[in-house]
Amino acid sequence: MLISVNGISTFRCYDTGNFTANSSYGRNRDLVLSSLASNATGGFYNASIGQKPDKVYALALCSGDISAKECFRCVNFTSQEILTNCPNQKEAFMWGGPSGMLAGNLPGPTPCLVRYSNRSFLGIMEVDPVALSQNTGDITSDSSEFKKIWGNLTDGLVKKASKGTSRIKYATGEANLTPFQPIYALMECTPDLSESDCDTCLRRYVDEYQNCCYGRKGVIVQGPNCMFRWELYPFYNLTVAPPPAISTITKDNNGGENNSRTIVIIVVSIIMLLVLVALAYVFLRKWKAKQDIRSKQGRNYVDEIESESMQLDFSTVKAATNDFPDDNKLGHGGFGAVYKGRLSNGQDIAVKRLSTNSGQGDIEFKNETQGDTSRVVGTFGYMAPEYVKHGQFSVKSDVFSFGVLVLEIIGGRKNSCFVYEEKTVDLLTYAWMNWKKEEL
Repeated sequence: MLISVNGISTFRCYDTGNFTANSSYGRNRDLVLSSLASNATGGFYNASIGQKPDKVYALALCSGDISAKECFRCVNFTSQEILTNCPNQKEAFMWGGPSGMLAGNLPGPTPCLVRYSNRSFLGIMEVDPVALSQNTGDITSDSSEFKKIWGNLTDGLVKKASKGTSRIKYATGEANLTPFQPIYALMECTPDLSESDCDTCLRRYVDEYQNCCYGRKGVIVQGPNCMFRWELYPFYNLTVAPPPAISTITKDNNGGENNSRTIVIIVVSIIMLLVLVALAYVFLRKWKAKQDIRSKQGRNYVDEIESESMQLDFSTVKAATNDFPDDNKLGHGGFGAVYKGRLSNGQDIAVKRLSTNSGQGDIEFKNETQGDTSRVVGTFGYMAPEYVKHGQFSVKSDVFSFGVLVLEIIGGRKNSCFVYEEKTVDLLTYAWMNWKKEEL
């Protein structure tokens, strides 16, 4: 597996291919690795540079127990180390970091991962190769009790780390092996893995320890996508709290479990409740506004029309139509009747009068006295395309409607869909097809 362990650093230089010095791939690798430290301070960052076959993919991951400043320092150091240890390999990864990064200079896990490759690996779980370092001492307490306590701790941390976010999948925890001897554990995955892949990777590394050296006083297991460590002493920084989405298990004096996820659930629930209240308020305001409009539409609009007629006052229109008698009615639309009339200067006009019991309102009625409407009204099939699509009409719109009427008279058919040559068409399409065939 060509795994090397160097101090607190674990690295792998793959044998999948090499590149020459000053090549395009080499320059791209140097560029992408130099960009990682300044962008990975949030804990995780991935990038790619170049075009195939010289394209380089890279990522950086910081342990969840270090600050943004320490993350920069760690990634910067590890990026330089991987260049030194894998000078011309096209693929490599390294868990590393400068010594003394953790509080009190406690011996700790390599707190960051740097990886690069000539292939896209984001979101792909790779459990091999595996590097394992173990303590030499053995657990002296009851083996069955140790197995139960250690198993519950690691199983809980696998689940919690796997359920992390797309930014971090990290969990730490502790449990009392004896009243005076706690055990500590840490698990982390690259957050590009799915929940199930992270779970699989971590459980594989738990099995690696059990198969290799179960009962020893601690272990570090690391690979390209995840890591696992447990010890009899605190090795991670307890003063840096992990993100709220990841929980840390603690045990109270009675052996019960206090989970910070409860706090998260409460906070999220309160936020959701406030959002729902706000949405309900907006909905009620809109509903009340609509009710007011409908109530207004139910009133008699005659007086309002008299005062709001945009060009002619109501008395003039009333005189021109001879007070809207039935024998002057030209037709009846969706929300009012149309009457013929004649102004005092002899000009013939058509007047649409809003019905007092119409289901529609004055907005639709007024959209007709304007040249650019906000709401299209009328009978489909008789309205010009520019009016239907854009709400714009002119004298040409009336010519279009009149043309449809002429086609109905000439063709002896209503402007509705009918089957012609095994196709469902309307009158306009039917006329156009015959015009092209010179049959009309």
